[in-house]
Amino acid sequence: MNVPIPIPSPPAHHSGSLQCPTCSGIALAPTQLEFGLPALGCGGCGGAAISLLSYRAWQAHTCVLDAAAVQAPAVAESTRALKCPRCHHIMRKYRVTVDSECRVDLCSACDEVWFDAGEWPLLIALRLHDRLGDILSEPWQTRLRREQATRQYEARYLELLGARDYDVVRKLREWMRRHPLRKHILEYLARGER
Repeated sequence: MNVPIPIPSPPAHHSGSLQCPTCSGIALAPTQLEFGLPALGCGGCGGAAISLLSYRAWQAHTCVLDAAAVQAPAVAESTRALKCPRCHHIMRKYRVTVDSECRVDLCSACDEVWFDAGEWPLLIALRLHDRLGDILSEPWQTRLRREQATRQYEARYLELLGARDYDVVRKLREWMRRHPLRKHILEYLARGER
């Protein structure tokens, strides 16, 4: 028996149609990002706004998608701060992965999410479409910042030492981490510098 899944509608806007936060003066029109996931889309830039409430209801009931069928598209990332199309507060950008410049915009005042063109299909291709709540969390963002800092640190020493010496030092570091007498080895190396 098929039971219709109730999907909450985004809250009504009080002063006419909502405008695209990226384009000037283009009204957002009702659409769906996926079956049962209502959105407001821009015909100009291809971006879309969704309510986190609607997303969570969709996620709880129907978020199985065929990620293999979606190729990661080019993303038209907006680089400037955006105003929420619903309440006009400044939206915060949340990075999706370290390897992608894709940043999803969230309004913390009304929980409206803005996807620039290509961002939603990218989330599907990365198999992260069901992790939006995680992406919009501080632990996710902290992990990405740490990962990026580690990559920058490693890249700096790769450039400084050269590939061959960097590889030797990296292997030495891994050996030292596992060695039970690591503390004594480090003391010995430090004394040898004097």
